Amino acid sequence: RSLAVTWNTTVDHLTPPARALLELLSFLAPEPIPRDLVTGAESAKPLADAGIAEPEEALVELADVSLAKLSGDAVALHRLVMEITRGRIPAKEQRIRLSAALAAVDEYLLAPGMRNMRWDSMELHVAPLVERADAAKIATPTSRLMRKLGWERHVEYRRLDAEPFLRRALIIDEAEFGPADPKVVPDLGCLALFLMANDRRREAETLMRRALEIGEKNHGVDHPKTATALNNLAHLLWSMNRPTEAEPLMRRALALAVDIQRRIGRDPDVGSLTENYRRILDDMGRSEAEIEAAVRQVLDGSPESG
Repeated sequence: RSLAVTWNTTVDHLTPPARALLELLSFLAPEPIPRDLVTGAESAKPLADAGIAEPEEALVELADVSLAKLSGDAVALHRLVMEITRGRIPAKEQRIRLSAALAAVDEYLLAPGMRNMRWDSMELHVAPLVERADAAKIATPTSRLMRKLGWERHVEYRRLDAEPFLRRALIIDEAEFGPADPKVVPDLGCLALFLMANDRRREAETLMRRALEIGEKNHGVDHPKTATALNNLAHLLWSMNRPTEAEPLMRRALALAVDIQRRIGRDPDVGSLTENYRRILDDMGRSEAEIEAAVRQVLDGSPESG
């Protein structure tokens, strides 16, 4: 109660930008926040759109009245300050502040060359942020951040933590765009790879076949994303000891990658696909001469053999 009274007295004297920044930051976790999330160039537009044109000045103002603590490259807000602030944002402004926080975090993490470096300091903030955004029915960029969160936790072998976020990202995008929209393909792919890594291959196969079908229908059979979907499904079938089913898919993926390389000069990992194709043929019992002939046929762009 004492803190709430102090909060009221202090906040009443804040400038509008400082108050807007306090409200925006209150949707994050009570952990150190990278200072350049507030002051960096990537976040400038979403913060300006939220009425915070000079975020550094607003941040210093919050520190001057002890609502924030600046320490080196980090900003810290007390847990109770954040809870009280969130609870007292007018209902009509809740969504505005939450959307601004989402946009700032999304832009910050999407900065070229900085995604992995910044993720470690932001993961604890992304989890509560996307959960609050999901509860408020904000789809974008919530689903993308959820997928990233789930995938990173999968990479860190946090299986129980990863799956709910990967599944929820898919559900959000299906509801927002439709189950056959190409925007759901990244969700299908990440969830399928997660299931495959956790020995749930049948579930993964269903998702990968769906991703391939959507990709072929929307992007065409000669698109780089189709090559990726073909490779993923072929690799899955191969891991399930079904090389005869995997072979034509991997052959298509390799032929498409070679064609893409010739057409646009981009290398969609032809070397890796070639090696995978060789290994599948080997598992099928083909001789070395047969393998070399089959690979050469695809690399040369000759008509496919049965």
